[in-house]
Amino acid sequence: GFPMLTVFSPGRRLADDAFRGAFLQRVPSRLTVSIPLYGRTAETHDTVTGSPGSHREVLRAIDGLRADGAADSVRISTILTKQNVHEIVPMLRWVREMGFGDRVGAHLPYPMRSTTRDPYSDSAMRESELLARLSADLAPLSEDERAFVLPVVAGAFRHPCVPWQLERETGAPALGAAFPQVALPLAGTEYRSQDFVHASGTAEEGDAFAVAVVECPHAAECA
Repeated sequence: GFPMLTVFSPGRRLADDAFRGAFLQRVPSRLTVSIPLYGRTAETHDTVTGSPGSHREVLRAIDGLRADGAADSVRISTILTKQNVHEIVPMLRWVREMGFGDRVGAHLPYPMRSTTRDPYSDSAMRESELLARLSADLAPLSEDERAFVLPVVAGAFRHPCVPWQLERETGAPALGAAFPQVALPLAGTEYRSQDFVHASGTAEEGDAFAVAVVECPHAAECA
């Protein structure tokens, strides 16, 4: 009876033809399947997931959904980490070639456990360092390719000062790409909005992805 369904899947079960067929027979007409892709190569993707063979299964799931007529429901999601930063730009170009250029999003990693042994500590980079690294990979691209990739990567950075610093240093419209219309709330503060009222009658709720942050020491002077 649900009018729409959004599924966040690592793609392993959806790589199975029988399971995927049974799944698609039961879903509502409005379907979104968010599948993570962490690298252009199997080596990089499997390093991020820690699961050998996961890259092959993800591609099999994507190809299967396309073959079954559900390509429009697929959304590609990625996370920018130390382990895959060198393949993010080539991977996004590849995703665009596959036809998912308008349905791809990037996020920063965030802690999953309240312990210093959380993998987050091994995968996260300073935002300014990460964006500078990605900007260097954007430089040799054509103008059309940069216009596609920059908003995807810059949109992962929720602190306006980070893309603004890059924009001043390089001239690339990083801030405009990340915040094209209105400023987004800083990670953590968005839960104060009405999008996150968890009560009966709420039509839709916002995206709960959030990056771990500390209070900015320059907040008082920030424009």
